Amino acid sequence: MTRDPLDIFLVAGEPSGDMQASLVAAELRRMEPGIRLRGAAGPRMRAAGVVAEYQSDDWGSVGLVPALARVPRLHPLMREMALRLAKAPPNLLLLVDFGAFNVRLARRVRQAVPGVPILYYFPPGSWNPGPRDRGGLAPLVEAVATPFAYSEQLLRQDGVPAWWVGHPALDRLGPPDDRQAFRRQQGIEGSPVIGLLPGSRQREERRFLAPQMLGALSLLQQRLPEATFLWSVMPGVPLGVADRRAAEHERVRVVDDSTLILKSADLVLTAMGTATLEAAVTGCLPICAYRGNLAMWLQWRALGVGTDLYAMPNIMLRQRVFPELLQSQASAAGLAAEALELWHSPARQAELHAALGQVRAQLGVPGASRRVARMALRVARGEKLSLEESFATDPVEAGVTS
Repeated sequence: MTRDPLDIFLVAGEPSGDMQASLVAAELRRMEPGIRLRGAAGPRMRAAGVVAEYQSDDWGSVGLVPALARVPRLHPLMREMALRLAKAPPNLLLLVDFGAFNVRLARRVRQAVPGVPILYYFPPGSWNPGPRDRGGLAPLVEAVATPFAYSEQLLRQDGVPAWWVGHPALDRLGPPDDRQAFRRQQGIEGSPVIGLLPGSRQREERRFLAPQMLGALSLLQQRLPEATFLWSVMPGVPLGVADRRAAEHERVRVVDDSTLILKSADLVLTAMGTATLEAAVTGCLPICAYRGNLAMWLQWRALGVGTDLYAMPNIMLRQRVFPELLQSQASAAGLAAEALELWHSPARQAELHAALGQVRAQLGVPGASRRVARMALRVARGEKLSLEESFATDPVEAGVTS
């Protein structure tokens, strides 16, 4: 008797969630070739074989004003999605990040079709070790897969069935490469190599930070005439004013692949966010910056961890080890001064490289996407996962990895 193929509905609404969900989708297809994957999908998820019943390319937002602007459109979509799931229930609802939307969707689905199991990957605030109520997920989900070990402990304390799976950045970026060899492969010459990541075009603070990074670029070129600079842009997105001006500078390469920048650069000036953690994975020294208007700054501070730490490597280390330049500190002069001070201090560089190693050790071992896929298949088949088992590593029996 043949078994109907499993049907999993995935929901991601931001570029980072689209990336994480696409990695899991690829693993699901590898483990279960006939599986049906559908949902709210961005471009990477679609490329990984997820049928987009909703296209979520522009759902994500950072900043109060753009978030509010999306509410009138996303709220009806949430209701419609819950009705769709009630009419055609999947074997599993797999939610990825995007907490403001996905938690509400989980609540609606739980009420409308309580028989649909829910797995949440990258739960809201998983990065935040500070005191907060995490118990709201407990009645909504069968399982939570979290990328941080401390998050598993905190969620379980509040009654949430959570498992640490490690961080998928290790899957995507791999261990630090031989930087010099990687540069030669990419045709990048000069020393130092400095990366500039002013944030994605979807993030409103790029409007405020990119001009300051452009100014820092000019100052650094004057002081480091032998340096090469890599300026980050989003693939498939028209260049902004700062991007075009950066491209006019000598010894500047405009790059639409942040991974190439992080694996090539000695140090990087980067907007706060995922890139600060990815820098740790690749062994690139980050100088972390945030700049926005007053409303954005107040909202952003409200998301903090209660310890005045904002960059992910510092949050994980529980102390300010890597530079954090906030608001007026993130000026052209401030950014350039931090970069010059770091470049001219080999002892400080060695100290920060050691700290990056400590951060990497907290991210677990490669294979997070594979382990989430294993969890998803088991929950979709009706299994109840035991809190006694671990998903922090892959099974070792006979080399099992699926």
